[in-house]
Amino acid sequence: MSPRRAEYTGTGRIALVGAETAAGARLRAALAASGFPGARLDLFGENLGEEAVLSEYAGEARLIQPASPGEISGHGVVFLCEGGDAVRRLVRQSGPGATYIDLVDAVGKERTEARVLRVPSPVALVLADLLRPLQAAFGVREAVAVVLRPAADHGRPGLDELRDQTVRLLSFASVPTEVFGRQLAFNVLAGGSEAALAAEVAHLVGWEEPRLTVSSAVVPVFHGHTILLRILPEGRVEAEELEAVLRQAEGLRGPAATTAETPMDAAEGTRIEVARVREDGLGGLWLWAVAGDADGVAAEQALRMAAGLTEL
Repeated sequence: MSPRRAEYTGTGRIALVGAETAAGARLRAALAASGFPGARLDLFGENLGEEAVLSEYAGEARLIQPASPGEISGHGVVFLCEGGDAVRRLVRQSGPGATYIDLVDAVGKERTEARVLRVPSPVALVLADLLRPLQAAFGVREAVAVVLRPAADHGRPGLDELRDQTVRLLSFASVPTEVFGRQLAFNVLAGGSEAALAAEVAHLVGWEEPRLTVSSAVVPVFHGHTILLRILPEGRVEAEELEAVLRQAEGLRGPAATTAETPMDAAEGTRIEVARVREDGLGGLWLWAVAGDADGVAAEQALRMAAGLTEL
């Protein structure tokens, strides 16, 4: 899944807006792992106030500075890792020569003169990585996915609220519910509409007609996604055949004695682990998969998009 491991030989500079956010930290880690030189990376943040913040990149101390159109201009690519009015204003004030890669849907559907490329959602990328090799090998007539989402999908506020709920419940105190609307700790909450997610996956896999239905639930874990996926292939496929394809697919780890079965087990790295495959007796197959770092998958996708736009 690494976007580029070779030596970077270009001279272009890139900027990262939202370097202090969780998405920004993931992107910085992906850049550092790929070998991108820190001398050509500038870090910005729109929620810093007027002062720079001390941070790091690849083990070296770096400053995260407030962003402005003047500071951003001249960069080959600008990554957006935070949203808000200030970020949308920054993009609006950019000219037609600016290129943004949006990891958090910061711009939305707003029209701008700048070029804005949206990175697919982390869950859509994980589902597409699971379905793409199966589509190529067998053809997929239809698929159903149930996604168990962690508190991290609600950002830092979600993580903080799950922690506070857990601590207060153990102390027999009332719990905060501003983020989730009710108690998530020791509970499971039904998710919202996932039609947009299914459409996003269809685009990534290359389906012109709908073939995927997605449902979700929010579960009381901090990080990591669990996916229960049922596929109905075009023809008869046995579990062993499907497992063989999964083991050969890039970015996936097929069933094995050491395959992770829980998000906690898969917390390190961006590999998607398929722990179990079983036939359902009706011509379909069920997969149990976990992704410990779906946001990391999105960060790597952002780097691949950037590498296709400019010489880094």
